[in-house]
Amino acid sequence: MALTSNTAARNLMADALAARLAGGTLLIQAGADNTIGTGQLATPAFGAAVDGVLTMRDVPEIIMAKAGTADRFILRSADGVVQLSGTITQAAGGGDIITSRPNFTVGEGLKLTAFPLTVVETI
Repeated sequence: MALTSNTAARNLMADALAARLAGGTLLIQAGADNTIGTGQLATPAFGAAVDGVLTMRDVPEIIMAKAGTADRFILRSADGVVQLSGTITQAAGGGDIITSRPNFTVGEGLKLTAFPLTVVETI
């Protein structure tokens, strides 16, 4: 049986996550435990949730410290605890972050144009 939540509960969960991510970091990885780029999140990192959706404020540009094919991201709170992770793919790949191309060289930037996070109605 699936769990279902109303909009107020989704907003509450999303806002709690946003509070944990304030001042945290966004890590871009190429394979497990191979961080190729890191971006600093703002404080606050997200605006207030609307319909369970958080919208990132001041989306950071991530300058790659290492070359690699980005396939994973990690969001850590300011105290370094992993709060959320997901996939990076090109448009047809169905990832959580979509990029026009996943291959990066040292010093190259990844500019996210938007980074919405959604707490879904049914789990």
